[in-house]
Amino acid sequence: LNPTAAATTAATTTGPAATTSAPRPVAETNSGYPASVFQPLTANGAQLTIGGSVSSTAAAKKGSVVENVAVHHLFAGLSFANLPVEVLSVMPDGNMLRCVLGDIHGTVDAIFPRTLASTVMRGRIISVSGRVVTADRRLCITSDTVAPHPGLREGYTAARIGQRNISEHSRRVGCLLLRGDKCVLVRSDKNQMFLPATELKPFETEEQAVTRAVAEMCDIFPEEVTLLQDVAPVIVYDTTGPEPSLLKLFPALATSPPPSGYELDEESEDEDDLYDWFTYERAQQRLTTSYEREGLTELARGIVRAIDVGVVVPDFHCTFAPPKSKLVELEESRKDVLAVTEIPKSLPLLERLPVTVLCGFLGAGKTTLMQHILANREGLRVA
Repeated sequence: LNPTAAATTAATTTGPAATTSAPRPVAETNSGYPASVFQPLTANGAQLTIGGSVSSTAAAKKGSVVENVAVHHLFAGLSFANLPVEVLSVMPDGNMLRCVLGDIHGTVDAIFPRTLASTVMRGRIISVSGRVVTADRRLCITSDTVAPHPGLREGYTAARIGQRNISEHSRRVGCLLLRGDKCVLVRSDKNQMFLPATELKPFETEEQAVTRAVAEMCDIFPEEVTLLQDVAPVIVYDTTGPEPSLLKLFPALATSPPPSGYELDEESEDEDDLYDWFTYERAQQRLTTSYEREGLTELARGIVRAIDVGVVVPDFHCTFAPPKSKLVELEESRKDVLAVTEIPKSLPLLERLPVTVLCGFLGAGKTTLMQHILANREGLRVA
């Protein structure tokens, strides 16, 4: 990795907001959202504009969006069509409508042009097409295309305002980038070390944002990083602020091999450099926040497992991992849990406790049936 970038990059983009330089001021509209949210949205050459002449429906016909989605399917950067929701609240704000939408699965904040006020009314069920953007670190929907909808599935109602709201918590994305037996940590202006992390720009996906974060903070080309699609990201929780925020960490490998003598250079640090490489033990010592140390451990375990089973095949030797004693300890604790929960196969059938599982939809009468059985247990073995 090229160490020649200006030192200001890491200071403004890495680590918790409270421990780095002040965030860059962002122009806001009178709706309270950054002005960039209202710029034309583009997907596969089709614009999804706010109040423009080209609608989300046009993009849908080009196949650039995901159709027939629900609230819990939404993620940053997604272009979608035909999201059936109930309008839970509407607040006119300048030439915009700030809304909360909900379906059975959850709720989400949304922004519409005020020209749709006759359709976007509280209590109505509508079908929305648009884009999921990130504004002020939170997910929200922007849309200029809505249509009446016949209603949610019979017997189900939308979640309440604030219930399972995907716009509620602020979020950032970060990366555990490995090369050989080391990971990269970036340095703040106070010589504190963090995993490369950043906020999402309005129209970015999480993967795009995390690739940009590593490239900017380490002054490298994006081609020098490959995200591991077959290793699950890890979400950790930053509780240092007034409210919890989410940091989603992605596993990645460097595409260039380590230089000669790299493994022997374990303890050296250059405080004038944007970043340094650290072994697992040293990274745990140098990371500033406890939640990043937690994320480092979880991601390292996932990468080790993926390499062990052959799901991930590094281009060159990758030995970054917790000490074997730690891995053994974690594996033994897992086995202890399984030993408690598994039924011994040698247990005679007659000694096993028969259990009946009673299930059904909300309001189907499960409790009523259970009370009836318990009140009329003559001849039954129930408890």
